[in-house]
Amino acid sequence: MLLLPVGAGAWPLANPSAELPDPVTPEQPLGWRAIGWGGFEATFAWFDGGPDGQKALRVEGVATGGEGDGKWISDPTTVPQGNLTLKLGHAYRSDVETAVLVWTSDGAAVEAYIEVATLPASLSWTQREDTVVLPDYAKQFSVMHVIRQTGFLETDAWTVTQVAPPKKYKSIVSLTFDDGWTSAYQHLIPLMESRGLRGTHFLISGYIDTPGYAGDYIGGARITQLLEKGHEIASHTILHEDMSQVTTAYLTENLELSKLRLEKTGAKVVGFAWPLGKYTEEGKKLAAQRYLYVETVLPGTNVPPYDTAALRRYVVTNTTTSKEIEDYITEAELVEGGWIQLLYHRASEDAPLDSFVTPVSFAATLDVLQARGADVRPVGEVLGVWTPAPIVAETPEVVEGGKTFAQPQVFAPHAQLSPPDAGGCQAAPNAPAPVALLLLLLVPAGLSLGCRGPARGVRPATAV
Repeated sequence: MLLLPVGAGAWPLANPSAELPDPVTPEQPLGWRAIGWGGFEATFAWFDGGPDGQKALRVEGVATGGEGDGKWISDPTTVPQGNLTLKLGHAYRSDVETAVLVWTSDGAAVEAYIEVATLPASLSWTQREDTVVLPDYAKQFSVMHVIRQTGFLETDAWTVTQVAPPKKYKSIVSLTFDDGWTSAYQHLIPLMESRGLRGTHFLISGYIDTPGYAGDYIGGARITQLLEKGHEIASHTILHEDMSQVTTAYLTENLELSKLRLEKTGAKVVGFAWPLGKYTEEGKKLAAQRYLYVETVLPGTNVPPYDTAALRRYVVTNTTTSKEIEDYITEAELVEGGWIQLLYHRASEDAPLDSFVTPVSFAATLDVLQARGADVRPVGEVLGVWTPAPIVAETPEVVEGGKTFAQPQVFAPHAQLSPPDAGGCQAAPNAPAPVALLLLLLVPAGLSLGCRGPARGVRPATAV
C-alpha cells in the first residue's frame, strides 16, 4: 500500500474510488470489505453508476431492531505518526440519515470507532468533507460510511489528506466556588494560594455569620481574608432558593439585596450565579441588568464574544477525573480566548457525596492546569470588570436633629417581597422595597426580614 512521506499532503487508500477488482476475488473491489451486523439485514453491491460514471459501493437493508448497521469499510491503513489530523473526503447519496466513522487501532489490543459526522439523506450525489484527529495510540485506521436505518446508501471517490493539527491557544481557566462551604476553604483554597492562584466565590449572603449556618458556611472574617489575598466575591442570592419558582418581585429583591449585603463586607460585587442553575428568561434579563456577568451550570467552553448573561461552567464532582479536566482544556485551546470555568462546592478527604471533591483530586487538577500552561484568573478579572483589590464599603451619611445616621443606598422602588422562604416565614410582606432595603442594611447580615432567623443549634437545609 502506497504511503506518501509525512507532511507530503494526501496519501491514497488502496482503491479509493473502488475501480479496481481484488486479484483473488475479482467480483469484489480491492481494498474494501462489506460488513453487516446486529439488527440490520444488509445486502451489498459493487456497481456501475458512481458520480464519475464508473464503479461505486452500495449497501441497503432493513433495520430489524436493536443496534446494528451495514457498511463498506476500507482495509486498514498504516498511520505514519501518532496524533494525526486527517481530512476525509468522499461522495455519497442515500435516502436516510447515515454516519461517517473511522476505526483506529494500536495494532494489538486497543481499538476504537470514532463517529466523525452524521449526514442527512441526499438523493443526488453529494460531496462531503470532514476532519478527524486520530488518538495518540493509533497505528492503523480505516474509513467507512454506515447506514443504520431501513434504506440505501452509496459511496465513492474517497480521499484522505493529512493536515496540520489545529492551532492551539493558551486556555483561560477560572476556579469558582458556590455557596461558601467552610470545608472548601479548609481543604481547597490553601492549595490554590500556595500556587499563587485566586478564585471567584459565589456566596449565599443570608448564611454569613448567621446562627445555625456558621458551622457550615464562611463568615465575614474569612471573606475579609479572601479579599486581602485577591479573591473575587460574587452573589448567590440570600437563601439559595430556586429562582425559577419565585415571583418577579422576590427575584428582584434577591438580586439586589444579596449584592448589597456582600458589598457591606467591603467586596466589589459584579457577578451572580443561579442557585441550582435554575432560571427563567425573564430572570436572565433581570440578572443581566444588575450584574456585569451571570453564571449558569451549563457545561461547555466560553468563546468570544462571551455571553456574560449566561456563562458556562463545568461542575466538578467526586467522579470527575484529571483526564476529563484535560479534555476541557484541550477544547478551550482550539479557540483563541477559549475559557473554561470549573465549579466546586464542598471538600473532604473521602468525598462521600458527588458535591464533594478531595484535596488530592483538587491538587491533581491544579497540577494539570499548571502543566498545560493555563491562564488561571477569577471570572471578573478575565472579563475586565473587576480587579483583585478589596474596596472599602462606603456608606453616605445624613444629619437629622443634630445627629448623624448611616444612610443606606437604595434602588428604584419596585414590588414588595411576598413569597415565603424554605422555612415558611414571609419576608416583610407589606413593606415597600426601599423600606425593606433599609431594614436589611440595619440588621446584621444573615437575618431574614420579617421573620425569625434559623433556630440556634438547628442545622439548616444544605445548599448545592
